[in-house]
Amino acid sequence: MTDKSDSGPIGGILADLIRSGGLDSGQPVAVAVSGGGDSVAMLKWITAWAAARRLRLHVITIDHGLRPEAAEEAAFVSRLASMYGATFDLLKWRNPSRGQAAARKARQRLLATAAHDAGARTLLFGHTLDDVLETMIMRRRRGVRLRRLAGPSFVSASPVWPEGRDLMLVRPFLFQRRTTLRRWLAAQQCDWFDEPSNTDLRYERVRVRNFLRRHSGWDTALAGMAIGALQHRQSIEAEMAQRLREPGRYRVAPDGLILLRDTDLDSEMTVDILSLLVRAASGSDRMPRRHKLVAALSRLGAAGKRQTVAGAWLQRDHFGYRIGRDPRSIPRAMQAGLWDGRFEPSPEDELPATADILVRQTRPPGRSWRTLIDGRIRHETGMLIAGRLSDAQLTAAQTPIDTLRL
Repeated sequence: MTDKSDSGPIGGILADLIRSGGLDSGQPVAVAVSGGGDSVAMLKWITAWAAARRLRLHVITIDHGLRPEAAEEAAFVSRLASMYGATFDLLKWRNPSRGQAAARKARQRLLATAAHDAGARTLLFGHTLDDVLETMIMRRRRGVRLRRLAGPSFVSASPVWPEGRDLMLVRPFLFQRRTTLRRWLAAQQCDWFDEPSNTDLRYERVRVRNFLRRHSGWDTALAGMAIGALQHRQSIEAEMAQRLREPGRYRVAPDGLILLRDTDLDSEMTVDILSLLVRAASGSDRMPRRHKLVAALSRLGAAGKRQTVAGAWLQRDHFGYRIGRDPRSIPRAMQAGLWDGRFEPSPEDELPATADILVRQTRPPGRSWRTLIDGRIRHETGMLIAGRLSDAQLTAAQTPIDTLRL
């Protein structure tokens, strides 16, 4: 792990990650900044880190249009970006959703599009360990199993497609505490905004946050549990990604059909891998519900029988599994220069006239096209592997920011 700047050991981890993605000084690093304490702290810290490596920063903020203060907060972020020598992009959310899950997905689409438009392949977020802890408690209350309990990850692929194609999301402060960041900002005489929604008890996360404040004596133990749960999840996902990358494990045909060899995979690993492949085969970012995928697999039975789930179909054969696009939900129009999120125009490659299985064709008509499915799988597995931090990296990521020099 390298550490060539005054931004401390976290900067060394980040430098290695971005270098592995082939970033050069001609490409900016995108930073999502809301104006809250977490993202403002990240922007101030990343400015010194980027300057040491002569990397440009591109700050992105979203005006949700839901509160009168939003315009003032956006102007504040714009001033910060200018002060730190970063370019700035203000996104107007035209049709905001009040549902939190839908709102998160919409924000990710806006941010991913803006990052790509700026030429960035890396997008930074200011999530903290407190976000991991709150998410863990919320998921536990819903009965989520241990292996899926904690999130988000230090590194991940974008959850949206095709807007998030080839984008690496990094959360440098994922193992920092929210109070530490604010204490550091106050020492630096930096201002930030506290959003009113952070005290709105209609939101489950706010209620969980208040619960944690009332039981502050549990903080250290719960934080340790959150870190352990996140490590457990990242270890499982990285192992799954490595198994999927084994030579001969899967193959993507020119017409988009995926063939998976499931020899020596246990049932849990098979479901994890198929979940990723179903999403890739569907050309969407729709995550198949695990219980529905398990039920579909149980109904496959003999070779030749087929089940449809989350925009894709699955079928058993002597090789293992075939995963293809559900032809009933294929769009007729291009999106972001892609057809069905699976093909891009290619002047040199021709698709075969017929597939090796009898199925209504799901490739685009006419012209020459190249499938994006294999590249998508390789990118997503690469991000899962990168998200598993070593013990040394985890220790570095937990080094309190207020002990680091800028």
